[in-house]
Amino acid sequence: MRMQNAEIRIEYTDEISVEDYTMLRASAGWPEIPREQAETGLRGSAFLVAAMDGDKAVGMTRLISDGGYMFGVADVAVLPEYRGRGIGSELISRAKQYIESTMRPGYKTYIFLTCPDERQGFYEASGFERCAGMFMRIITPQPPSSEGGNAEGMGGATPVPSPPL
Repeated sequence: MRMQNAEIRIEYTDEISVEDYTMLRASAGWPEIPREQAETGLRGSAFLVAAMDGDKAVGMTRLISDGGYMFGVADVAVLPEYRGRGIGSELISRAKQYIESTMRPGYKTYIFLTCPDERQGFYEASGFERCAGMFMRIITPQPPSSEGGNAEGMGGATPVPSPPL
């Protein structure tokens, strides 16, 4: 169902409930995570902005950071029926404004993110450049075996596709 732009008024806030966050993750097709993990991730965000249509969360993004010069775009999600209205671009713009507000003259900051191929154009239009050499591994802990686990001590790894926008 497509809505007319005149029917919606998006407001932006720095808060989102775990339920809304989980709903937006599901709408993006991302794997489900335990509530406790979602709560911890939200609390640990360096920056978070949610797009709201009244009481309905329709999009969000959050940043993670080392507090020095590295920022990661951890999530960008917009409900499918709200895509194409500039909400994702506004979320990214607000995240970049936050990063710039943390910088002093002479500072250099790196922003990293992962995305599926079909979303690369969105990020390129937002000023990001593709770079080679990025790797990702999803770790799923396995119960300890009687033989003491694997050599890496990291449990099994489950390959998953990059989160869509």
